[in-house]
Amino acid sequence: MILTGLFFLLQHMNVPEATYSWLVPIYLIVVVPVIVEALVDSFAAFEAAWVNFKVAWRSWRKG
Repeated sequence: MILTGLFFLLQHMNVPEATYSWLVPIYLIVVVPVIVEALVDSFAAFEAAWVNFKVAWRSWRKG
């Protein structure tokens, strides 16, 4: 989906097709790993917060 958006953006800007041959690989090598890393980090933070919530909930219920 990200590549489709990039493709339509470049078409809208009237960028020559030769540009795609170097821009898309750079985009895949640089941008996609950054996005994936951010998603993984946010999932890890969510998972840690969920575990902390469960521990606090059990502690509170035992009272």
